Amino acid sequence: MSDTEHKKGKLIPTGKNVENFVNEYLLNEGQEIPDCYEDALDFFNDQFYRCAIVHNGIVYTVETKEINPYDDIYTSSENKDLSIDFEVKFYNGGCSFSEAIQEALKPLKTTI
Repeated sequence: MSDTEHKKGKLIPTGKNVENFVNEYLLNEGQEIPDCYEDALDFFNDQFYRCAIVHNGIVYTVETKEINPYDDIYTSSENKDLSIDFEVKFYNGGCSFSEAIQEALKPLKTTI
């Protein structure tokens, strides 16, 4: 059954392509690619679902945090150019957009 998911995380480059990543994993496990898989990519897609992805030919491992999709979210971070990235998720019957942004900005240093 489908449901809402909310995740936040980081993709960490391994510096390896799929074949090297899979071969290193299998070597550590003392295994070979089972015959039911066509190739290393087929094995990778089945075995590393939600744990690793391929981007521009490089494998990235996934570090993620499960977030309750029904909770409110108020996060922000300052950038070097003085802009501020934010993420807010809230019920607009309980607070306004301005209130949500103010909540997100609370953890940032005040520079007044």
